[in-house]
Amino acid sequence: LVSAALASGIGDMLVRLDLSGTCLGEEGGALLSRLLRRCNVLAHLDLSGTSINDNSAQSIAQGLSDCRSLAELNLRDNKIEAAGLRAIGGAVCGSCEALSRLDLSGNCLLRYTVGELEWVLRNCTSLTDLGLAKIRFFEIYGSCSLVRALSECSRLVRLDLGASKLPSGDHEN
Repeated sequence: LVSAALASGIGDMLVRLDLSGTCLGEEGGALLSRLLRRCNVLAHLDLSGTSINDNSAQSIAQGLSDCRSLAELNLRDNKIEAAGLRAIGGAVCGSCEALSRLDLSGNCLLRYTVGELEWVLRNCTSLTDLGLAKIRFFEIYGSCSLVRALSECSRLVRLDLGASKLPSGDHEN
């Protein structure tokens, strides 16, 4: 599917791209990166449930750095951890000045990933809508760090923590 889009030259006029539920994997991530480099008017990108892991996220991030019009990025229900979030965050915070909605729900945000998320919250100055549903925060440290970063982010008008599991203070972590 992504190969066909690349061959057709569709990228330069693409405003919305929905690949949700498509199994991209690492090879698909590399192809998508090539397509995204040509999508200078892309405003909405839905990659929910596409089996993106850290390696494919790093490839996709290279293409996202050229998507200056991107306003909405849906990465819900993937396998993104710290390295992938660092790459995606760096790409969208550095170049996607219009990004207002980011959905990371259902990904693997553990202790070290929360630090990357804090960085995204501080540096994506246009972000007003953040999805963090269905995340299991294993460490109390990660939960506290996230709460601290969110408290400093006054521009958020929507935060989705639905079905997330936060640890109680009586766990040792």
